[in-house]
Amino acid sequence: MNQFRTSVVAAAGPIALTMTFALTGGQEALAQNNNQPRPAVTIVNDETSPVPVAEIRPAAERVQLQTELDDGGVCSFNQRAVRRLLPDGAAIPAFTVPAGKILVLTDFRGEAVEDPAVGWSVGSVVRLRVTVGPDTLHPQLIARAVVTTDTAASGIVAMDAQSQSGVYGSSGLAVCVGAVMIGDHGSLQARANVGSAQIEGYLIPE
Repeated sequence: MNQFRTSVVAAAGPIALTMTFALTGGQEALAQNNNQPRPAVTIVNDETSPVPVAEIRPAAERVQLQTELDDGGVCSFNQRAVRRLLPDGAAIPAFTVPAGKILVLTDFRGEAVEDPAVGWSVGSVVRLRVTVGPDTLHPQLIARAVVTTDTAASGIVAMDAQSQSGVYGSSGLAVCVGAVMIGDHGSLQARANVGSAQIEGYLIPE
């Protein structure tokens, strides 16, 4: 009986070693496969599938404008001129569109201030208007706000506007900001003044 057990154990030894070698060899083969270089992937862009490129306008073309206290004589009654704020902190007063350029205005925000001689009534509409050149000849960027109890008490109303297509003005034209109140039957009344305004846009070649 003991001789039979010894024979079984002796026979099992090579089998166990063989299984160990088989498992070890499989792990080594898997590790070798993981170390193999991956196939390169090539992305080809052609006319039907171009590389997407985002347009980035240089800082020199961007325009930031701010209202001035003195219009420099370039704007009509009840309007205020603007100055251009440059990236280096300098400013161009009484800004007009430079020669050979077209100005495109896209956004503005500002405040209209009550005319103390007249006053505002709740429910009336106050309008801020940015123009490039004469009012009747060029597009305008317009924002409107309804006078509430709070704004009637403070005499100040804030508003903003955006234009999807932009407001265009050619070289030599002045940028002006005006404020009015829209009275009964749509009549325009000079019952508001421009408190302040910040305008954004960009210049393109004419």
